[in-house]
Amino acid sequence: MVLMAQATRPGAANDLAWPMILLVILAAVAALAGGWAWGAFRPRTILGPVRTGPREPIGPFLAILLGGFLGLGLASVAAARSRSIGFTSFIGPSCGAAVMLFLGRAVRPGWFLRLGLGRERLGGAIKGALPAFLVVFPIVILMGFAVAAIIELLGLPSPSPHPLLEELARRRGWSERAWLILSAIVAAPLYEELFFRGVLQTLIIRVIAPVRVGLEPVPPPTPAMRWAGVYIAAILFASVHLSLAFFPPLFVLAMALGYIYERTGNLWLCILLHGLFNAAQTLIFLTA
Repeated sequence: MVLMAQATRPGAANDLAWPMILLVILAAVAALAGGWAWGAFRPRTILGPVRTGPREPIGPFLAILLGGFLGLGLASVAAARSRSIGFTSFIGPSCGAAVMLFLGRAVRPGWFLRLGLGRERLGGAIKGALPAFLVVFPIVILMGFAVAAIIELLGLPSPSPHPLLEELARRRGWSERAWLILSAIVAAPLYEELFFRGVLQTLIIRVIAPVRVGLEPVPPPTPAMRWAGVYIAAILFASVHLSLAFFPPLFVLAMALGYIYERTGNLWLCILLHGLFNAAQTLIFLTA
């Protein structure tokens, strides 16, 4: 995913006008207030639709995750022969997502609907993506500025920009830039939300949820169990990007995405929000 390359760079506060930084702070405060008014950040509001049953086996989940990982890797290796980094960065996650969707439909009846990918959910996702973005984006960017300040205070080396951003800065051909941008705002959000929210987070909650004992009815996952699934998936999501400097803002983003998914059960909303976030970061990078 495209990261906060500008905000998390040490010296960012010196490069930007203080009114702009103040604007980000005020926007983050307003976003927190708006989220609280919406009912976000409250423990029990995470109780949305239940996606799995207490007796559902975990094998299909593991198969889908493995298939998505192998699909990403093999497609990336094959596409690398084109010597186009932009095309490779697009085709890898696209094929990984396609493999997960195929396996999900093959091994789990009604998988699309239960995951929140039904056509009827798309309209609500389109309506909700922008308001959710206006709440989440300022908070994540503010976290990026906080990390930059800490890095500068400790005298640590500046983190390297995301490789895709470096390529986007170097490339002048429109076709290569188009592949890189499509990778950031379409392919990466689709793959990562399917993998981390749709399958992995659902699997984690399924594993830690209550199991049936005898004939006793099984209660649904508690808020604590759902928050635990969101938390673990967010840690894994932020960790795979392999950057300590970017970990805090990515963790905040992933927590927001995981919470929204648990509350609404709408994976389309997470995909669109992730895409909007990456689109905003790409625009900031290209115009900075």
